[in-house]
Order: sequence, then structure tokens, then C-alpha cells
Amino acid sequence: MKKIIGQIAILLLMFVTAINGQGIVINEIMSNNETTITDEDGEYSDWIELFNYADEAINLSDYSLSDDSENKSKWSLPDIVLDSKSYLLIFASSKDRSSEELHTNFKISSSGE
Repeated sequence: MKKIIGQIAILLLMFVTAINGQGIVINEIMSNNETTITDEDGEYSDWIELFNYADEAINLSDYSLSDDSENKSKWSLPDIVLDSKSYLLIFASSKDRSSEELHTNFKISSSGE
């Protein structure tokens, strides 16, 4: 699990442009979801939770997530604003959606990437 978190922490939240002093952090990762949260399809997809600890809202359009060190911008977050002290749940399901719920175009391997 430490390997997964380490790899994801390095790869996640890559910037299209350089941003300094932003308050977005990966708060929690679920890489083997079997019982906690279901997505809009009723499936137990893996998920990533982001948290904005800054005192102001942050637009996430310049952020991306990835599970691939060769493709650090594998899935770009849509043009949404994460309010101050707010959380955002993103399913890592390979469904590649940005409508009702956010779903990356990759899954998280519980045995490591």
C-alpha cells in the first residue's frame, strides 16, 4: 500500500502550468473498494479524495491525475472550482467521465502500479 500511495502521490495533481502555494492535497485513496462508496452505476469503483485546505476556492482545470510516470497528464480534471475547506471525490474507474460524477480513465491497482 505504501508503494501505491508513494507512486500516486508523485504522479497525481500534476500541473499544466506552474502553480505555487496552492492548497490541494490528496486526502485519501481507496485502491480496493469493495464496500465503502458506490458510484452512479452502483459499482464499488476505487476512488481518490482531494481536499482544499486553502482559504480560497481553487479552480482545478490545470490539475491532472495519472497512474503512469510516462504520461503524467493522463486524466485532466474538468473546469470545476473546489471551495475552501472542501473535499472532492474522484472515482478511479476507467470510465472517463466528467458529468454527474468524476471518473478517471484509469483504475488504481491495489498491488502497485
